[in-house]
Amino acid sequence: MQLRWTSIPLLLIFACATQAKVKTQMDEMLQHIAELKPFVTSPTKYAAPENSPEINSVLTKMVALSAKIKHDDKVKSTALQVPATAFETQLQDAQRVFNSGNKSYSLWMLRSSLSNCISCHTQMPAQSTSFAIRNKDQNLVNLFQEAEFLFIVRNFDKALEFYNKIIGEFPSNKALVQDVETAVIRKIFYYTRISRNLKDLAKSLDNDLKNKNLLPATVAIIKGYKEAANTIAQEPVPAMTTDAATRTYAEKILRKELAGGLSYEDSRQNLRNLRLSGFLYEYLDKHPETNLKPDIYYWLSFCESRWERGLQDSLPELYLKKCVTEFPSNPVAKKCFKEFKDLMIIGYSGSGGTNIPADVSAEMEKMQTLIETRNGK
Repeated sequence: MQLRWTSIPLLLIFACATQAKVKTQMDEMLQHIAELKPFVTSPTKYAAPENSPEINSVLTKMVALSAKIKHDDKVKSTALQVPATAFETQLQDAQRVFNSGNKSYSLWMLRSSLSNCISCHTQMPAQSTSFAIRNKDQNLVNLFQEAEFLFIVRNFDKALEFYNKIIGEFPSNKALVQDVETAVIRKIFYYTRISRNLKDLAKSLDNDLKNKNLLPATVAIIKGYKEAANTIAQEPVPAMTTDAATRTYAEKILRKELAGGLSYEDSRQNLRNLRLSGFLYEYLDKHPETNLKPDIYYWLSFCESRWERGLQDSLPELYLKKCVTEFPSNPVAKKCFKEFKDLMIIGYSGSGGTNIPADVSAEMEKMQTLIETRNGK
């Protein structure tokens, strides 16, 4: 199996770190990521015994920093806490496995945790950073991996340049089909939630279609989102300044999901949900004490499920768990638990039936007991 730079598409920590203390911690984390780049991008260097002390030292610093970030007041009061908690856990697991001797699996886990940053960094508008100095003489031979790294550190301008090349020069560049399609998705996230310019997204996707050597399935994806972008660009942007306005718009966009229906093949709905999630993250960031918080977690689970289905420890599951554990007395907690349970059943079902692990079953029982206890049942 080829180890790749991408895994969970996770959304916000760096991009939303507005407080001075959080920004300082994020800058320090960025520096540690840069220190690890030569090892993370080379399985041979990562597994070399002579590099173990340096790698473990950096991992230790990153784990400690992730704990500080998770407990920051700004992070705890917004949707930042969900990806921050996941990031800390993944780093801890990567270091534990590294020290146990399974370097290849540790590398996969570390890459997954860093890819988790991508979803965080595409939740809200942000400025592109420049990574030229830190990245000097460390550009990767694999253009897709370099693009992913630059996207992680929020050098969006350069990352987009590489993503466009990956799509535009296929197949002569020998890029994997899945890398080409991931490049398309990265652009969709950027233009929808970071620059918030769907007209530019449509133009960019139209330019991708100039490559007549793309596979039919890839062309279909690009055409679908190009048409969706052109349509949704004409739809009014809501003024989500109050709880009431936010609820009205969210329930309008998610009416099919809230009614029990869902189609992952609907490009327009996927894009509407993606745009809605950006608005919800921003609203929660501006109104951390809103009474809508459990509802927002519930809505975000539907928005994110269109982009993360089938992945373990994905954002939909994390938001649903947070809804239940933080607001067990709220009526929406029962809905969150039901949705979480449904995701677990789907995720652990196959040709041999449904086989939910014991620890997951125990977690669900704990969540259900919490709801029943808080509601007098």
